Amino acid sequence: MIRDRRGSITVYTALFLAAGISAGTLAIDVGRMTVLRSEMQNRADSAAMAGAVQLDGRAGARARALAVASNAATEWSALPSGGGDLARIIHGAA
Repeated sequence: MIRDRRGSITVYTALFLAAGISAGTLAIDVGRMTVLRSEMQNRADSAAMAGAVQLDGRAGARARALAVASNAATEWSALPSGGGDLARIIHGAA
C-alpha cells in the first residue's frame, strides 16, 4: 500500500478547477441564450403589435401591416460578440 500523500492536493485542485471552469462556461452560455431568446421574443411581440395597428380595414391594410411587421422584426442584437441581425440569427445563417 502506498502511504506517500505528497501531491494529492494538486490532483484535487486540478479536478475542481476544471469543474469550476466548465460550470462558469455553461453559466455564460445559458445567460447569453436567455438574453437572445428575450430579444427575439420582444422583436416578435413588437412586430405583431406594429402590424396589427395597420389592420384598420382600409385598402392595402394587409400589405402595410406585413411591411411594418417585417421592418419591426429586423433588429440588431445587443449581445457584444454575437451582435448581429436577429433576422439572420433566427433564420439560421448565423
